[in-house]
Amino acid sequence: MNRHKPAEHDTFRGLKGACERAIQGIRNSVAAGIRTGMATCFTRETADTVDDVVKFAIDLGCGTFSHFNFIPVGRGTQIMEEDLTPAQRELLLRKLQQHLSEGKIGVISTAPQFGRSCIVYGSEDGLFAAGHAGKGQGRKTMVLSRYVGGCGAGRCYCSVQPNGRITPCVYMPSKPVGNVREAPFRQIWNNPLFATLADREDRGDHCGVCDYRNYCGGCRARSLSYTGDIQAGDPGCAYNKPQWVELTSLRVLPNGPTMAECAGRTADVSR
Repeated sequence: MNRHKPAEHDTFRGLKGACERAIQGIRNSVAAGIRTGMATCFTRETADTVDDVVKFAIDLGCGTFSHFNFIPVGRGTQIMEEDLTPAQRELLLRKLQQHLSEGKIGVISTAPQFGRSCIVYGSEDGLFAAGHAGKGQGRKTMVLSRYVGGCGAGRCYCSVQPNGRITPCVYMPSKPVGNVREAPFRQIWNNPLFATLADREDRGDHCGVCDYRNYCGGCRARSLSYTGDIQAGDPGCAYNKPQWVELTSLRVLPNGPTMAECAGRTADVSR
């Protein structure tokens, strides 16, 4: 949600006044004393607004800012060009790590690379994202994030659709593993696909050799969407940039900063 362009937000939502109504809903929730969060999905055109949007969430009194990783599935495949480049995502996650460290607002992200970003750009005494388990401070949390952080699809969580169908996550509708109307959940959970997803050593491309694979593991839904292989490297990660270039058939990625422009202590993409 871009506070400077409510009309753009309304167009995307398909409803005039949607932006102001959403903002008023946040204000009402905060005023009622409810712990409130703001969720935003950045695209290639809006990634550079992250600082403004996080500040806006803070100004509204939100306790949490949630970044939802855009993954081109379903109708999203019709706008794949809106997906962030690997460099854009790296810079975005670095900025989110900075906001998390400042402590003015809690920050979470569905991008599994966020856990790795907290290690690369933070300090051992800083705050670390532990995936859907939340966040914590210090080395103990960093160790915990090795086990519960990163992509948890079919490993820490799954999706149960309204019709009872179970998939690894909401972004993998093409990978059903059972239905709770037909079998017990425990029985469904113990399936070969989930066993594969739980083994983060068994990955392709850079995800298979990455020093941070146990903190991240790459987004399995993105790998599946772009390559058709759920075990392939995540083409949205800066460490898999060659894979991204090959998949998008571009020598120079448009509209995105280079890794050199992610100034400061940048991740070593040679790993």
